[in-house]
Amino acid sequence: PLDRLLRRGLVLDEVGGESVVLIAETRTGAVRAYLRGPNHFELTADGAVVDATGRRWIPKEAALVPAGEDEEVALERLPGHIALWFGWYGFYPDTELWDG
Repeated sequence: PLDRLLRRGLVLDEVGGESVVLIAETRTGAVRAYLRGPNHFELTADGAVVDATGRRWIPKEAALVPAGEDEEVALERLPGHIALWFGWYGFYPDTELWDG
């Protein structure tokens, strides 16, 4: 559910066997999903996205990019959209919900 994601700001999960990170912008309600591979991310007290080594990452439209570094190590953004549950469930009744 979107309200839980917005409260947390960042979620690590797996979808279809792929490790993903979802980053929510609480001010606007925007949510972006990126492939994360073996990376582990968290939010700092000031809202920055950091990996396990403390390196900051910048959520951009096309990718999640390490701050001040070459974009070759950027993590691909995944397509997605926010949908009303009743509409989604009507087409995909076997969908599992994240219960974070």
